[in-house]
Order: sequence, then C-alpha cells, then structure tokens
Amino acid sequence: MSTLKQINFNRDQENIGYFEELPKGTQAIVRDLLLEAAQDRSGPEGFKSDDECIEGIECKARDGFSPFSHNKGGLVYQNFAQHLDYWGGGYSLAHGKANVELSRLIDGTLEDVKTNFAERHAELLASKGIKPEDVSYHALEESDDAELKRLANEFSNDECESLSDENSTVMHELRFMYHGRDSKGLHTASVSAAVNLEAPYHRSHISWAPSVFCEGSKEVEITWRTQAELKNKLAHALKLTSGEVF
Repeated sequence: MSTLKQINFNRDQENIGYFEELPKGTQAIVRDLLLEAAQDRSGPEGFKSDDECIEGIECKARDGFSPFSHNKGGLVYQNFAQHLDYWGGGYSLAHGKANVELSRLIDGTLEDVKTNFAERHAELLASKGIKPEDVSYHALEESDDAELKRLANEFSNDECESLSDENSTVMHELRFMYHGRDSKGLHTASVSAAVNLEAPYHRSHISWAPSVFCEGSKEVEITWRTQAELKNKLAHALKLTSGEVF
C-alpha cells in the first residue's frame, strides 16, 4: 500500500472532532432530549430542577485525568433522590437487580430503626406487653394506650430521618457520550441510563469490593449523519435505556 493510501486508510478508521465542536443546533438537540427524558423518567423527583443537572463530559487530558480515546465529550444529566422518596411514594425501579438492592437497603434501614427504637424504649414496651419485633408505626398509632400512641410520631420521625440521610441517596443518570465523526461524515455516540445506589459516593464500581452492587445501567450506541436522524435515534435510545433502568 502506498504511503498516501495508508494515510487515507488511517484517517477513515479514526474518529475525529469533539462534541463541543458540533453545530450549536446539534448540541441543543442533545440537551433538549436529555431534559425531556429526565422529565419523563419514572420514579420520584430529584433534589434539583432538571435543567440544573446537565453538564459537559470531561474529555481532554490534564494532570490527573487521562480520557479514553473514544471519549470526545458530550453531556451528562445527574440528579438525586432518597430512599424515603421511593419508600414513601411506593416507587420501584425497572432494573431488576437495582430494585432488589434498593429494597434490601430500605428494609435493612427500617429493621435498624425498629431495633434501636425498641432498645431505647425497652422498659416501657415490656411493661405494655409489646415485643420488639411487633413495634411499628401503625401498632403504636392505633394503640388505645396513650403512652404508646405518643411514641408513634417519634417512631415515624426515626424512619424518615434514617431513610433520608447521606447514606440513602439514589443517583439518576442519563448520558450522551460522543465518539466523534469519521471521514465519511458518520457520527457515533453512546447513550445510557443508570441508577446508582452506592451512597454517599456513588461509584460505578468498587475495585477492592467487586461483589458490592453499585448501579444498574443500560447503554446503546447510535450513529447519524443529519440532525433529523440524530433527533429520531436519540429520542428512541433514551426511551429504551430509561425504560429499562428507571
């Protein structure tokens, strides 16, 4: 192969360009569709308004950061809710493993609340013939005993506080990562949704504890040449990934 042909061949294999270099209209399509998908997401609302939760994906090398070669920037949406929001609102997650983990975390917290409450009021509960395992908000609130009834609000407050502390946050993420454009004008990007339960740090994985469940996610890849094609494919990809996670 001649040197000129070799150079052209190499260029055909390379992804070139960054997300920030795309036309403003193209960037706006991505932002608008991410926001639309965030607003349509199933589950509780996040801490912040959705339009405050989008930022660019870091993609250029600097001290302490070496991006993957396929990372050409993009946009990521991240918002947070709490276990209390899921439990109090009766919500669940579409991602099976994530939903099992969320239920495990909530049930564990509620069990701890019951244990601590029963220990704190052991003498009173014993005098009323209430076993620790029988303590609940409804059992206290519906009691005919005035002393027990007064404890119902305390028990409820314990539940709410424990399900809304820093260890009870749930991260919702939608991501559009651009991979560049080839020499024939074909753009490529990865579109993903993730729900992360690894509070309070929200790491996607823990290298020294690989068995710890951190997040459930779904990712697809799309390609396009025109803005119309991007809009259609991205909307479909976000609906698919969000629907399988949230």
